[in-house]
This record gives sequence, C-alpha cells and structure tokens, in this order.
Amino acid sequence: MFQLKIDYTTSYRALMYAQECVRGSPEDGYSRLPSYLRLIAEANSGTITALERDSQNRFKYLFLAFRASIAGFQYLRRVIVVDGCHLTGKYEGTLLVATAQDGNFQIFPLAFGIVDSENDHTWEWFFRKLRECFTDEYPLVIVSDRHHSIKKACETVLPWVTRDICYYHLQHNIVTKFKGNHLMYLVKRVAYAYTVHDFNRYMDEIRHIKPDLATHLEEAGIQLWSRVHFPGDRYNIKASNIAESINSALKQARGFPIVFLLEYLRAKLTKWFCIDGWRFNVKGGSHNCVVDLELRKCGCGVYDIEKTPCTHVIAVSDAMHMHLATLLCPTYSKDYLYAAYSHNIYPPSIAMKTDETTQCLPPDVQRKKGRQRKSRWQTWLEISRHKQKKPRKIHKQYSCSKCHQPGHT
Repeated sequence: MFQLKIDYTTSYRALMYAQECVRGSPEDGYSRLPSYLRLIAEANSGTITALERDSQNRFKYLFLAFRASIAGFQYLRRVIVVDGCHLTGKYEGTLLVATAQDGNFQIFPLAFGIVDSENDHTWEWFFRKLRECFTDEYPLVIVSDRHHSIKKACETVLPWVTRDICYYHLQHNIVTKFKGNHLMYLVKRVAYAYTVHDFNRYMDEIRHIKPDLATHLEEAGIQLWSRVHFPGDRYNIKASNIAESINSALKQARGFPIVFLLEYLRAKLTKWFCIDGWRFNVKGGSHNCVVDLELRKCGCGVYDIEKTPCTHVIAVSDAMHMHLATLLCPTYSKDYLYAAYSHNIYPPSIAMKTDETTQCLPPDVQRKKGRQRKSRWQTWLEISRHKQKKPRKIHKQYSCSKCHQPGHT
C-alpha cells in the first residue's frame, strides 16, 4: 500500500477549489446579489433591502432588514446596539450589525449592512437605512463603542436619539492607558451605581487613589457611561457585546461569497424566529418548501390540494414528534369513514302495488329503427389492443391484508 502525501499549498488549493464548486466564486456571488435581494423581498413582504453601486456598477454598500425583525422590534425595549466586524473573503469589507434584546434577554437581530470600511460616509449611509426600521415617536438609545464615525452619524441622521458608549471599551482604554487593573472594580462600581450617592462615593475613592484616572472618566462624558447619570432608558444594556455575539455567530460564514453569507444569515434567523411551531422550512426532495401546519399548506402544493401529508409534512411530523393522523384532513379519518356508512338502507315495508290515485306514464321517446347498441363505440386505442396477437399484461392480483381475500385491499 502506497501513501500519497501532498504539501500544504496543494491541499489548500484543493480545498479552495472544492469550496468554489459548492458555493461559486466571489465574483458569482456579486453577480447574483441583485436577484437574491429581489427574491428575499418577494418572499418576505415588508423587508427593507438596499444595494448601492458606483458609476461602473461595482458593489459599494448593502443593507438588509427582514420584515420579521422590523415588526418584532416594536415589542422590545428601545435600545439598539451597533457594531462592525471585518469580512475575510476575497474582497474583504465590513459587516455592520444593529441588534436589540428581547424581554427574555435574548439577542434580537434588527438590520445588517456590508460596506467597504468603517468611516463617516458608510456609517451615515447605514443609519439612514436603519432609520426606516423604526419611528421617532418614542425615545431611542444607541449603544456603541467610542468610534468617532458612529458618534457623527448619530448626530447627523438621528439627532433625537440618546447615545451611550460601551462600558467594556471604556474599561479596555483605562487598562491600556492608565495600567489601572487594580482599580477596575471601583470603575465598574461607578459605572453600575444606581444612586448618585453611591456614584459620588466611588468617584471620590478613585480621585483619591488616582486623580488622572478620575479626570479621564469625567472628560469621557459621565452621562455616556454612567448608569445613574444617563439621560435615557438603556435598562440593563451596558455594553455592545450582543452585537459582537452576532458577529461571532457569523464567524464561519464571514469568508463566504456574499450571497452565501446572506443565505447563511437568513437560515440562522429563520431558526431564531421560529417560535409559533406552525411554519417550517423543509430542505430536500425536488425543492425546498415552506410548510404551514396552521393553514395546512406546503410549497409543493400536494398538501393544499389532496389534503394528505406530502413528504415535507411527514418530515415535519417526524421532527416535531407529531402524530401524522392529526395532520390529515378529517374526511380521511376512521371516524368519518365509519360515519359515512353508519345509516342503513331498508327495503319497502309492504308489497309493491299500483297506486290508483296517481298516474305516471312513460316518457315520449321515439326509438330508432333497428337493433339498439348496448355497448359504446370503441376508441382506436382499444381496437388496436384487441388486434394485438400477444396477450395483454396480466395485472397482479392484490388481496386484502385483513381478510386475505382477492379483489380489494
């Protein structure tokens, strides 16, 4: 037996070739992008999509906010966390994320954007599109790191919004600039204080131990990082880690072609938003289908028309441990079958006699001359079968599995 060894470069090129065969090239992803966004908008009415290109039709910016996220945000606390992360594909770029948190403290993705880098123009463009996802009739809080472009975009596009900075980014700056690891417990108590009395007490301790650190915290804007002095309602959200968690969840796909990245994102959000237990996306068969058990519909059409579970519905019932009989139309059930034959038909109770009181005559029909035909005219197909010399195929005789008698099943 011979063992074939290949070097790292050859194996890596083979891996890249296999991935391109499955996902297509990065150039194919950009060419399919307009069609993909159109299909997503058609399948999810109310979804906001935007694709901006330059004068040579080259990709610049992309924005995507699903209708499910836009509609669901009105039931959440009005706090949006924004952040960006780098893409690792051939053409690189930056993924911008806007996310919130539901009442169960779970991450709630709101909108996504893909731009070339984080700068004043890209963040302003992203916030203008994000502005379409909510109204300004209620207060809103934006939480982010201390990126200057985010601050400028908020002031330009959303001047009525209260901005808050991430505590952990502030903490990192303190550790790197002041080497104050031993004071971080005091900084955290200052930031998380619920009363002005506690805030002043901890600030006095910091000022006594390290005056330049206290001056830095004051210059950073107490109202931006302090819980008690913050003018808006940010609830328990003190950092941008929920947006960074989204970035981490997408780490596997950040090197995919852009269409595959968006489809990976769409599939993940489909799972996250599946709460009602009625709608399912089934992959396999001739094509992928959406099964709606509440409306008894499936994308293949079989469940809608024949009212019997198709392969996609059977897959859902198996995955959800549902009895298949509950998904059938009631007319296919045993109860309906027995009820259809539950009434009897009786013969006349007395001998049949001519009724002298009423009269019923035969219809006035003129019978044709000659012998009447008692069979219909045969088609050319039936005649050709009769003329064939070899005998017709003898069909298999089926028998009943209950009584084992032929002629019925």
